[in-house]
Amino acid sequence: MTAAAERAGAATSYDETPYLTHIYPQSHPDRLATHAALFGIPYAPVETCRVLEIACGDAANLVSLALTHPEARFVGFDLAPTAIERGRSFIDTLGLTNITLHHADIRDAHGELGEFDYVIAHGVYAWIPRDARDALLALIRRTLAPAGVGFVSYNALPGCRVRQVLRDMLRFALRDIEGAAARAKAIRQVLGEIAEALPSERPFSVAIREEARSMLRRPLALVAHDELGEVYHPVHLFEFLDHCAHHGLRFLTEAESRNCADGFIPTHALDDAGYDVAARAQEADFAMLRCFHQTLVVREDLAFSRRPRAELLFDLHVATPAKLNKAGEFEVGRQSVEIEDEALSAAVGRLGAAWPASVPVSELLGEDEERALALLNMYWLGAVELHVVPLRFMNAPGPRPAASPLARLLAKSGATRLLTLRQSTVEFQDEFSLEFIAGLDGSRTVEELVRDVCVRLDAPVDKVGPAVEANLGSMARIGLLVQ
Repeated sequence: MTAAAERAGAATSYDETPYLTHIYPQSHPDRLATHAALFGIPYAPVETCRVLEIACGDAANLVSLALTHPEARFVGFDLAPTAIERGRSFIDTLGLTNITLHHADIRDAHGELGEFDYVIAHGVYAWIPRDARDALLALIRRTLAPAGVGFVSYNALPGCRVRQVLRDMLRFALRDIEGAAARAKAIRQVLGEIAEALPSERPFSVAIREEARSMLRRPLALVAHDELGEVYHPVHLFEFLDHCAHHGLRFLTEAESRNCADGFIPTHALDDAGYDVAARAQEADFAMLRCFHQTLVVREDLAFSRRPRAELLFDLHVATPAKLNKAGEFEVGRQSVEIEDEALSAAVGRLGAAWPASVPVSELLGEDEERALALLNMYWLGAVELHVVPLRFMNAPGPRPAASPLARLLAKSGATRLLTLRQSTVEFQDEFSLEFIAGLDGSRTVEELVRDVCVRLDAPVDKVGPAVEANLGSMARIGLLVQ
């Protein structure tokens, strides 16, 4: 048997302790295309694009995309056979024909995969051996279309120094413990002891203790694989970019909107021909102790501009859930943004009223370049979303509410983490909510749903009705319901 066959046939730690079904909004083709558009790159239309996900797990990320983009093509592969089997079960149950999954090792993936507009490698690079990291970047370069965008996430330095210490402490404490269940129990116990026992007066001890508490809040599978796997190789941004350059790839920007500005030359340096955006981004990493990157890369021969240009926003769409508070500031989640410009403030107010739908930037601002650049800065602050395709999510449920097929499938299986059409996750811990979502197949009216819940809970309509309608409205706005 060849080494490739042995690798493809062997069970992995991800078979013993399955990774959580999850999706990654930062890797959505719309996000990747939006960032390409901001740099003047001729991006592939999201509706008909070709997407490859390397180490896709159970392919929930791709399955969610395939459901909402039936004309696009999706391919994924993973080394864990049970994950691929689970993904194929999703595909068969949902009747999808635009997605293909393979059981393969990164080191054995060959050119017959084809060419792709967007290539995703989430949570892979820092957790595989050096030869596999080389193979990963070579595969991205080989499969990436001339104007394609690659997404690579990885643990980063200097922030991961603290995690490395905690990893060493955990691995030492677990050195004699065998079996996934026993190790899982021990992980919780050791983290709890570290979180409580370390002295509070030493700054580094405080950092270790806070990281232990953070790990205790994470799902066990994430800790088991992300922090305690056999390979744990965080890197500095400059080291990752040097490795990319060796394989014919170059830095575009970061996938998170808050870090997208990393790829642009700031206003004060527009006339500085020697300004190095990657060097500045690395300096920011040192200052912020960044511990994770979601980096976008392109082929080294692709031409694009790092100058922020207002005219590139006029073909995009913008959305935000921002609401004006009593202090006259717009609130987005835990963030408050003060907008002194009356016209821009009115525009953001209009966006908040339209949420979760989007509005074309050209319709919102006309050809006002100054306010368009202000909108770009708001995107970099995380206050608004930018998209190449319009968002058409509902503000309210239809007459016969129906949850997305994938959400119903996961709810029926007992999964507590459901996937939305907004490429996000939402948690439902109680059995009743999961049963309710699993039954939202579009066959019943709102009145019939209320009646059924009244019977189930033995409660009057005047108490149940408003609660059901409010919950359905929330489900519509977060993308759990289909039109």
